[in-house]
Amino acid sequence: MIFHLDSLPAKGVLLDKDWKFHTGDDPQWANPEYDDTKWQPINPLLPLYRLPEIKQPGIGWLRLRLQVDSSLQNKTVAIVLTFGGAAEIWLDGKLIDRFGKVSVNYKEEQTCLFFNRPFSLKLGDHSIQ
Repeated sequence: MIFHLDSLPAKGVLLDKDWKFHTGDDPQWANPEYDDTKWQPINPLLPLYRLPEIKQPGIGWLRLRLQVDSSLQNKTVAIVLTFGGAAEIWLDGKLIDRFGKVSVNYKEEQTCLFFNRPFSLKLGDHSIQ
């Protein structure tokens, strides 16, 4: 599944569809060509009590493939994040930001919590990202 991003209306776009989730951690999962067809569909906007797979301790990956219109390629866009925990954001196989410190060791993990935090992201130069 791919989320189609063909325009940016003034009120923005809600990225609530076509996400996938998998527990564990593997550096190969950052590869844009990685086959995630067996990953579980998920809506990360749901409250935690409705996402039991995310509530489990440990590391998990969320993935979203975007089909980006040519008018938005190579453009910097703003994303508004509401988030609790530790995370890394990857785009096309490259780490672009970290929030807190991700670790399988609870004592080493550093979490953060924020609501409606703006985050800028430069899209790449190809249609699927």
